[in-house]
Amino acid sequence: MSEEQDKDKLLEIVRRQHDVLVKMKSDRAEMESELKKLKDENMELLIEKEEMKGDTHWRDESLSLRDELNVVASELDKYQKQNLVLRRENDSLRSGGEEAATLKTTNEGLKKKISEYESRILALVKVVEQCKNKVNLSSEQCMRLKVDIDEERLKRETFMTKVKEACDKNKIAVEPESIALKMNEMKMEVQRANILVEEYKSRYNRAVERMADMENQKITNQSSGEHFEMIEDDAENVIE
Repeated sequence: MSEEQDKDKLLEIVRRQHDVLVKMKSDRAEMESELKKLKDENMELLIEKEEMKGDTHWRDESLSLRDELNVVASELDKYQKQNLVLRRENDSLRSGGEEAATLKTTNEGLKKKISEYESRILALVKVVEQCKNKVNLSSEQCMRLKVDIDEERLKRETFMTKVKEACDKNKIAVEPESIALKMNEMKMEVQRANILVEEYKSRYNRAVERMADMENQKITNQSSGEHFEMIEDDAENVIE
């Protein structure tokens, strides 16, 4: 009777071991699927970071993200190896009581760790998206800057064309020294012209004063004729 009870207990232990093994295989398949998914997401992140290498502004941040992803991948690989070790240990079990419970607890801990790393990877994905948005914004700013530079270049080319035309018209070389010399010459000519204008204005004022004196003095016609001849000479000089 005692042997039958021991046999029943042993069969019950074996049945429980079998149930535990079946559940662990199911959990392991699920974990392997999750690990594969995480590795695929990790590879996508690495590809996106490789695409971001062209922007030197975000290169350091991309390298930091790659290091963190490598750490995550290393941890996942470590836990996968631990899971394999646990499976082998479970295969060698002869009694399923406390050891099976320990394995279950360890398996739950692994799931918790994987969940934590999934959260970390999601956070890293958000950071990568932010980096991509910043890169796109920088690209737009560069395009606007390029447009402004092209406009300034066009304005400069138009200005230089006008300068060249003016230099060709005045037969001077398109050089700063030649242009400055020509401008100084033109400035001197303007100053000389202003002096002549002032001189003509002075002569004109003197002629007007002389005419006023002639009317006040009421001189004779002959004398008036002589004075008018002098005034006409001054007026002709002014006109010239």
